[in-house]
Amino acid sequence: MKRALQLIALIVIAFVTIAALRYGVWLPTKCEANVTRSLDAIDDSSARDDVARRAAAKYSDLALRDCECLEQTDVKLAYVRGTIHRYRGESRAAIDSYQRALTIDRRPEIYIDLGLAQLDALDRRGAIESFATAGSFAPSQLERIPYPDVRADAERRIRAMYGNDWLP
Repeated sequence: MKRALQLIALIVIAFVTIAALRYGVWLPTKCEANVTRSLDAIDDSSARDDVARRAAAKYSDLALRDCECLEQTDVKLAYVRGTIHRYRGESRAAIDSYQRALTIDRRPEIYIDLGLAQLDALDRRGAIESFATAGSFAPSQLERIPYPDVRADAERRIRAMYGNDWLP
């Protein structure tokens, strides 16, 4: 009887160890690598046509399945998910993902992409606010705004908040 209990305990310990290694080491490592690959695919397709962007979004979406383990801590994962939604034309989902990314880390490129998603959702006021926040961190990011009138509004907002000499 004692031998049987020891064998059962050994089997349980083995299963728990395997599960801990899978969910604590292997899966986060795999997901981190897939996030990096997805970022590369999205960056490569960003200057290309809509077909290439949708293909990159589809590849990235498939690569990031089962990566919920990083959802609350990895800003890149939330950022990539936002870009996937934006490339698919899902503006509201993109806004949610970018806002989740901003709760993890406030980066100017996230604010720019959030602004682009807000423009797609016809929220010009929110977009200008996001662009102004990005531009106040890194004025060079304003060059990514594809619309001159929106860029000018964001620059006016920055100058009103921080003064005329804030921007070059």
